Amino acid sequence: MGTRAHRLALAAAAALLAGGPASAQLAWEAQPRISVGGVFEDNPRLRASGAADNNQVAGGLLDAEMRLSARTQRTELQFRPRIRSSRYLKDNPELEDDDIFLRLNLSHLLERMSFGLGANYEVVGTRSSEFISAIPDDPDDPPPVGDTGELVRVDDERTLWSVNPSFSWALTERNRLDLFAGYTNVSFERSGLGSRGDYDYISSGATFSHAFDARNRVFTTATYNRFESDRAGFIVSTTSNDYGLSVGYERALSETWTATVSLGANRNESRTVIDPPQPVCDIVFDPEFGFIIVPCPDTFRATASNFIGSGELRRRGELMTVTAALSRAITPSASGTEVVRDTARLFFDRDFTPLLSGTLGIVVFSEESVGEFATRDRTYLRIDTVGRWRLAREWFARVSYAYTRDQDDLRVGGDARERHRVFVGLEYRGLGWRSF
Repeated sequence: MGTRAHRLALAAAAALLAGGPASAQLAWEAQPRISVGGVFEDNPRLRASGAADNNQVAGGLLDAEMRLSARTQRTELQFRPRIRSSRYLKDNPELEDDDIFLRLNLSHLLERMSFGLGANYEVVGTRSSEFISAIPDDPDDPPPVGDTGELVRVDDERTLWSVNPSFSWALTERNRLDLFAGYTNVSFERSGLGSRGDYDYISSGATFSHAFDARNRVFTTATYNRFESDRAGFIVSTTSNDYGLSVGYERALSETWTATVSLGANRNESRTVIDPPQPVCDIVFDPEFGFIIVPCPDTFRATASNFIGSGELRRRGELMTVTAALSRAITPSASGTEVVRDTARLFFDRDFTPLLSGTLGIVVFSEESVGEFATRDRTYLRIDTVGRWRLAREWFARVSYAYTRDQDDLRVGGDARERHRVFVGLEYRGLGWRSF
């Protein structure tokens, strides 16, 4: 799959960059990144304390990525294949993963318009998809959407692919229209075991913004999303449509600091079908008629309204990057429904000296199901810290620590589960090869 995707990306680059007057100024670049070392973690399956398989494991981790890019004056293509492989010293084959990531981004500029296309393909173990990292690949990326928080009753593999086109049009010097859409498909090799299920998610929206000056901007966003979930081997399938409207304000506080706030509302309409219908939903006792069998309906419908919004403070500079954000949003979940997620996150990255740099990421969220058919509450906390010491121009010593805490009301007693993970190794950030 990786080879095929690589060929498709190169074909797309050739087709888009081969023609036109700007093709003579084609520039390309390739930058490798490799991290290799030893890893130790306790409770790798994120079990409750005292569980029989709540053990400790140690092993090796290899994380390799190639960042490829090609651009002309108006068009830029980025392709990033990545593989992450883990092996453990003990006999724990279900913990060993060979995760594959392919990421493609294309942008094309016209005089007053621009087009964009993002595409992602992932094949990862559920330990990767469930352990949501607090350090994103790009500081401007939103936190990734998790699956269920169910770790790890069964060894499983998740495949995700998504396509996200976008269009931006500068209507005037101060007014701008942005259109965006997306399609995401998530499937599991063993769908239906536990509470995980395959789903499709379609998102779309439009943002109109007005700039008062170089520092102040207001915007309004309208969205429509559709969620479809079907757990193989189960009799329950869910379809939901949600509509959102929000307004926001953004201010550039300085050359490096920016603040953004938005507030709005979302309405969700869901339909859950039980096929085949179940003959008995409940048995109740009536003093006059005795025991009465209550049949189950085959369709459940629900509507829910929620407030949505976000606030973010960010700094972008050569030596330091900071993001602090609060948000409430409706997001898809492999648990079978959309969820209302309240999120707080902090990202900090700084070069302290020419030799020493560090990164801190914290993400905490709570979520509950949208609608009334299935109620599920979950709280998740992740703390990631990374320290790097430059050994040579392209080589770094790397030490990282990650703490994970997860709790939901589907487990008996609702006990929180915790995991600690330490990595020590080397990191190679190659300067790579370029045509300019």
